[in-house]
Amino acid sequence: MLAALAFRQFIRVGHLTIVDADGRRHEFQGSDGPRATIRLTDRSLHHRLFFAPQMAVGEGYMDGGLVMEDGTDLAGFLDLCMLNVGRTETESIQWMLRWVRNLRAAFRHWNPIGAAQRKVSHHYDLSDQLFDLFLDSDRQYSCAYFLNPTDDIEVAQHNKKVHIAAKLRARPGHRVLDIGSGWGGLGLFLAGRHASLSVDGVTLSREQHRVSNARAEAAGVAERVKFHLRDYRVVDALYDRIVSVGMLEHVGPRHYREYYRKVASLLKPDGVALIHSIGVFRPPTPQNPWMEKYIFPGAYTPR
Repeated sequence: MLAALAFRQFIRVGHLTIVDADGRRHEFQGSDGPRATIRLTDRSLHHRLFFAPQMAVGEGYMDGGLVMEDGTDLAGFLDLCMLNVGRTETESIQWMLRWVRNLRAAFRHWNPIGAAQRKVSHHYDLSDQLFDLFLDSDRQYSCAYFLNPTDDIEVAQHNKKVHIAAKLRARPGHRVLDIGSGWGGLGLFLAGRHASLSVDGVTLSREQHRVSNARAEAAGVAERVKFHLRDYRVVDALYDRIVSVGMLEHVGPRHYREYYRKVASLLKPDGVALIHSIGVFRPPTPQNPWMEKYIFPGAYTPR
């Protein structure tokens, strides 16, 4: 099994057993750590796990070609994998494959107007029932702010909005732009703090646009809180405050200069901009290809 070559280099912590599609057992032992057992029922995974392991694991599990065995659950298997990520890929063939992934990522991070809308639609234009499964009632999509261990997601997301509002220091009469306004929760929250505050939100998601404007109507603030289905790059007004939460991950490194120049051009001389992003504490790398294809196309998490 060709994949055995990759796992022999990959497993440095814990113990992984793979039962291949021919019934043969392959044992991969590292230092002390968790144990997991998987079975391959699709012979194509013998090769795909070597050449594209991240994609093959995700698709194999989805399609039933990779199943958990001997009491292993998916979380346990992924825990073992995450303990070993970044420890290897020293073999020349794996290094070459990683170089190819980096090259492909350079093209996938190109997000011109039009392409950006298609990628956002793939990620966000899904059923309300899906997002209600894992978001708070306000559908805050990005990092919550847990002030206490007892905070639940509702409290933590409220904490985040309060924290952002404090940093923005918006005043009555200010005009605020929310770039990547999501389902409208932050814009409505900011407008609720000052009766004369106006908010423009921009999103590329048709579903978010529909929901956020319906929420503004229901709250009786649609005259001063408006959400627009447009790319931030075509906005041309001036604002006292600009906020963007969880949007930078969609921009891509090839567009950072364009993004920040646009924000600066929309901000009044005495204005304030707050850009929030998820980050990583390691050198940035191309997104997991399974995530790129199925979940978050074009995304990039900065350091």
